[in-house]
Amino acid sequence: MPLYTLLVQPEGESFGTQFEGANVEEAVHAFFAHQVAEALSPKLGPEHIMYITPMEGLVNVWAVCAGRDGRYTKITVVRSEGMQGT
Repeated sequence: MPLYTLLVQPEGESFGTQFEGANVEEAVHAFFAHQVAEALSPKLGPEHIMYITPMEGLVNVWAVCAGRDGRYTKITVVRSEGMQGT
């Protein structure tokens, strides 16, 4: 299953993580359903995803935005080749 690297930028901070998914949508939903997303303020779940869209002119790179109550988290997602060491 493909591995996706998520560069997460909630308001005022940033961190990176990785999730597997059959496609980018599945990987992003897995992130928001995981406990690591509980650190986001406000707490966001898969139902708060506003868009997942390919970044123009790039290959295997997507822009994601999720938010509620006027606060947003931006995510850049890159499809990785696979798990390290495989």
